[in-house]
Amino acid sequence: MNFVEHAFKLLDKHPRDVKKATVIAIIVRRNKILSYGFNKRKLLSHDGIMSYHAEENAIRKSKTSLRNSTMYVIRVKKDNTLGDAKPCRRCTKMIEKVGIGKVIFT
Repeated sequence: MNFVEHAFKLLDKHPRDVKKATVIAIIVRRNKILSYGFNKRKLLSHDGIMSYHAEENAIRKSKTSLRNSTMYVIRVKKDNTLGDAKPCRRCTKMIEKVGIGKVIFT
């Protein structure tokens, strides 16, 4: 399965609520999608902005163990080109904690 193509299909169904790019994280084991998530920003009542990373959303949405799975992280810019989607330190720690074995990013 080509997960970049799959990410674009998911993106067609997902409203873009970020200004620059949308990041999609897809967690897979044995070619089966276990979970996926998007980055999003949420306005807080005290005029702050809270940001959710796609990797974090995918991990939190999962209803099964993620041990030895693979995470694909894809950044799609507004013009539909791919950008760098290397997970940040916080997400990397979360990925390691839940046992995801491999991360592939654009």
